[in-house]
Parts: sequence; structure tokens; C-alpha cells
Amino acid sequence: MGYFISFEGPDGSGKTTIATEVAKILEVKFPNKVVLTREPGGKNNIIAEDIRNILLNHADYKIDKRAEALLFAASRAQHVNDFILPNLKKK
Repeated sequence: MGYFISFEGPDGSGKTTIATEVAKILEVKFPNKVVLTREPGGKNNIIAEDIRNILLNHADYKIDKRAEALLFAASRAQHVNDFILPNLKKK
């Protein structure tokens, strides 16, 4: 089974920039073994991406904080099941 690395921080803190750079470095050392993704949403995951669109574009309507937290959890559950775990198992 592969490794899972997560970058955490507030919006605008540079998580995507750092994750992209680390992925490039790891790809040199481990060719064709590095998979980069993001949350909420994720690569090739229609359900998680739809939830991401709701979460990032809800200025047009008011969303309850509990509902928002549950949407984040739902997006993560879908992404873990459909993308992260299968990739970890094959790496």
C-alpha cells in the first residue's frame, strides 16, 4: 500500500502551491507513483466535484453551518472511496 500525504491550512496559505512542488520532487524520485488530488472535490469524481461547487459557490444562498460541515464530510467520503483508497492500494 502507498503513502498518503495531506497539506492543511487556511484558504490562501499556499497549500496547492506546496503540494504541487512536493509532488514534482517525489515524481522525480518515484516515477509514475505520485498522484495529486485536492479536497473538497477530487479528480474524476463527479459527485465530490458537484459538492465542491456547492461549497465554493454558495454566496447566492445561505447554507446552515451543520449542513456545510456535512457536505465537506460527504465530499471526502466519496473521494476517499472512489479515488484515494483505490490509488493507495495500487501504488
